[in-house]
Amino acid sequence: MGPGPSEDGGYFWTVIDDEEVTRPSTINGIRAILPPEDREQFDKEVGETKARDLVGVLVRWAFRDTRRDERIEEGFAWAEARAEANERRLILGEVTVEELHREYAEEERLRSEEFAAERRAVEGGSDEVHGDVHPTGTADP
Repeated sequence: MGPGPSEDGGYFWTVIDDEEVTRPSTINGIRAILPPEDREQFDKEVGETKARDLVGVLVRWAFRDTRRDERIEEGFAWAEARAEANERRLILGEVTVEELHREYAEEERLRSEEFAAERRAVEGGSDEVHGDVHPTGTADP
């Protein structure tokens, strides 16, 4: 097993072919693991990415050298659609920023519980984890 998610959010992790794979979750950390010839494109893409989409872009770059399954791609698509829907809700006045923060906090609490259970499954060698990408402390949507 790799070092896994750190308390400070320094890693992304996933399980690929029953093996835990970790990658740094900071812009500088991800840039450091990229081949030198890819760093300019990484900087350009990160620099042009909206804040709401930044985590997805970072995860894609961090794991670009690994095989990703359909669940990972579905998670990316879900997160992007959710961000767009919440942006529309804010623009239309259907929700306030404070209400979105409360929604996210509750979802984060629930995902943290799921994350802990999946993490235990990985450490115990269970086949119940399906290759979802997890920003530190959260489970895939």
